[in-house]
Amino acid sequence: GSSINHGLRQSLNAVNLTQGNPHGEYRHDRIILVQLSEIDSFERNPRRKRNAEDWHELKESIRARGVENPIKVTQRPGSSRYVVAAGGNSRLGVMKELHQETQQDRFAAIPAQFVAYKSELELLVQHIIENEQRYEMSFWDKACALQSLAEDMGISNLSLRELSDKFLEVGVVVSHAKLGEFSFATTKLKALGDHSINLSSQKAIDLRKSYNDLSKLLDKGEQDSFDKFWDETIKNHVDALSTDIQQSELNAAQLVSSIKKNFALNRPEHHDLIFKSKTEKPKNASETSVTVSLSAHQEPSLLREPSSPPLAESTAQLSP
Repeated sequence: GSSINHGLRQSLNAVNLTQGNPHGEYRHDRIILVQLSEIDSFERNPRRKRNAEDWHELKESIRARGVENPIKVTQRPGSSRYVVAAGGNSRLGVMKELHQETQQDRFAAIPAQFVAYKSELELLVQHIIENEQRYEMSFWDKACALQSLAEDMGISNLSLRELSDKFLEVGVVVSHAKLGEFSFATTKLKALGDHSINLSSQKAIDLRKSYNDLSKLLDKGEQDSFDKFWDETIKNHVDALSTDIQQSELNAAQLVSSIKKNFALNRPEHHDLIFKSKTEKPKNASETSVTVSLSAHQEPSLLREPSSPPLAESTAQLSP
């Protein structure tokens, strides 16, 4: 095989590396050197949002000093390829970029700690733990990761407290209160689309409060149509934002205001309940509200007809 790269030897303080052999047997935790062409990123990596500044800093660090901390890899049963076992996807991605850009041999292979394969569930758990410990994951990434974990464990139907206890059994620590925020985000805020990466815990809390408050004003049988109205209003709001997701700010207060204004168009009798304080009341109908106009062929709104003239020409309809 090819000789071990001198730069990698230095960066690992002359650790005794072994050339990777896809058909060989390795002792658990042994350090090996794996060619980039033989290793894959974990396809369900919980970290979806890449911070451009952090990526640049990692890239320049590896360019200067190599990979100082070996990544963990494993091999699935029946496969000759390696897969990242617990974090390390960013280091692997940076190495591949550097090798493609420079074609230098020192970026052609990466030092790795080989660990025994246990299960796909264990892979997901280890990636969640590693990502959270090394760098705090974004709110949305963690919400989606925990949703996937619950589905893999077959426990999606449990209460939040039960979910918290089950996650703890596999080493993932998250309170039932925080799970409530994550659950709301993945079930009621999917309409944010790509802008979901700019969600935060506080923004989710504010939107959840608005959802719950407005739900209390519904008549029996209106929940499904309200959920459709909710999704359409959110989608219209984010469609008006910048297409540059990284630079676009998700202003939860403006989104809540838009939702309330649209809801009030159909429920003017509840106007004072919707806008509980004077500071929340819109000064005029032209304020940054994004109204929802559903297609004309849809059935009439489930909402009662307004007893007073609408606040704007285009009303937000809750259709069945």
